[in-house]
Amino acid sequence: MKLLKENFPQVPLIALTATAIPKVQEDIITQLKLPNPKVYKASFNRENLFYQVKPKDNAYHQLLQYLERHKKDSGIIYCHSRKSAENLANKLQEEGYRALPYHAGLNSNLRTKNQDKFAKDDVEIIVATIAFGMGIDKPNIRFVIHYDLPKNLESYYQETGRAGRDGEGSDCILFFSHGDKRKIEYFIEQKEDETEKRIAYRKLHDMVNFCEGRTCRRKILLNYLGEAYHETNCGNCDNCIEPKETVDGAIIAQKIISCVSQVKERFGVNYIADILCGSKSQKIVRNRHDALTSYSSGKEYSKKQWQTFIRELIQLGYLKSEGDRYPIVKLTQRSHDILSGGGRLLLTKPAEKVQITQKYLDEKFDHDLFEILRSLRKRLADAEGMPSYIIFHDSSLKAMATYLPRTLSDFRRINGVGERKLEKYGEVFLKEIVDYCKEHNVEPKPINVSQSYHILES
Repeated sequence: MKLLKENFPQVPLIALTATAIPKVQEDIITQLKLPNPKVYKASFNRENLFYQVKPKDNAYHQLLQYLERHKKDSGIIYCHSRKSAENLANKLQEEGYRALPYHAGLNSNLRTKNQDKFAKDDVEIIVATIAFGMGIDKPNIRFVIHYDLPKNLESYYQETGRAGRDGEGSDCILFFSHGDKRKIEYFIEQKEDETEKRIAYRKLHDMVNFCEGRTCRRKILLNYLGEAYHETNCGNCDNCIEPKETVDGAIIAQKIISCVSQVKERFGVNYIADILCGSKSQKIVRNRHDALTSYSSGKEYSKKQWQTFIRELIQLGYLKSEGDRYPIVKLTQRSHDILSGGGRLLLTKPAEKVQITQKYLDEKFDHDLFEILRSLRKRLADAEGMPSYIIFHDSSLKAMATYLPRTLSDFRRINGVGERKLEKYGEVFLKEIVDYCKEHNVEPKPINVSQSYHILES
C-alpha cells in the first residue's frame, strides 16, 4: 500500500479500521504517507452489550447453567484450539444443544455448511476458533462467550462486537484463568521477532488488566481503544451492576506506594506483594529488601489480596505499569498525592478467606476432563449396547480426572479398574487423559490408593 502511494501520489486513498488503537492509527497514517488526513471516528461504545468476566472455575458447568437459561438464543462460543472447539461442540450436542464446530482445520465445504446453518437459524450455537466471524452479519446473536482468554483486547472487542447487531441486549461473557494466560505466553515465546514478542506481551498484559479490573469494564475497554468515557457507572457490566464492597484504602495505598518508592520503582506486582507480606524469598534477602520499613508491613492481607490492591491502584492511575513480559510498577503524580494525605480513597474490599471443607475436597477433580471421559464412556456404551455405568462408575471417572494417570500401571490403581477393564478400556481412556494433559499443560498427581475412592465418594 505504501508503494502505491509513492507511485501514484495524486490518487485519493482511504484507510478503514474497526478496532485500531490510537498508536496503530498513527502507524497506518505514517506508513501510508498520508499528509494531514481527515479522520472520521464513530464511537466504539456498544451500549446494548453486557460485559462480564467470570473466574474459569469449572467452566463447562458454568456454561451449561447459562445455556439452560438461553436455550432458544443464538450465540458464538470462542475457543483457542481446534480440538477444544470440536470437543466442546460434541459435548453440547450430547447435552441436546444444536451446536456445530467451526475452525480452519475443517474442509471449506463443511465450514460453509456449518456457517450457513448458523446464519439460517438451523442451529443455535457455533463453537469456533478465531477463524469464525469475518463477514458474519447475523443480527440476532444474543451471546458471545470466550471459553478461553483472548490474546488481546482488539480481538476481544471485534469478537464480542458480533453480538447484538439488531440493537437488542446481548451478553459478552469471558472465562478468565491465569492458566490460559500462561498458554498465550508460551506461544508468544515462540515468536522470533523481538518487537512482535514485546508488542504481544504488552497486549496480553492489557487483556489481563481488563479481566482483573474492578472498575467499569466498558470504561476500561473504551479507554484502551482511545475513546474517553466519562460515566462512572455504565449500568451494563458486571462491575457496575454488582459493585463490590469498598474499604478505606488510604493506608493500603500508602503502604504500597511507599514500598514501590523504597525499591526505586524497579520491580513488579508480585515482588511488591511479597515484600509487604514479609516473604523470605532468596531474591528479597539477596536484595536486602527484608531491611526495608515496608517489609512485612502488610501481614493483615494475603499476597493475592495485595496483588489485587496494586492492580486496582494501577487502574485508578495512582500507579502505572511499564514493560512487556515483566512489567514493573512505577509512581505517578497521583502517587505523591496519596503520600501527602490528599483526599479519600476507596478500594475494593478483598474476598474473605474461604474455609476448606470436605465438600470442597470432593470437587477437586478436573470437571472438563471428567466431561470428556463421560462422553467417551457414553460412546463406548452405545457401541456395545449397554448402560454407561457398566463400563465405569462416575466415581472412577472422577478419580481419573483427579489423579490424571499417564500409564497403564497408574490407571490400574484407580478404584473400579480391574484387569479385564484395564485390558479392554485402558488404552482408550489413557489417550484421552494424556491428550487433555498435553493440551492444558497439567501434571499428574500422586495416587494414594487408600484415599482416591473414599474422598470422592464421601
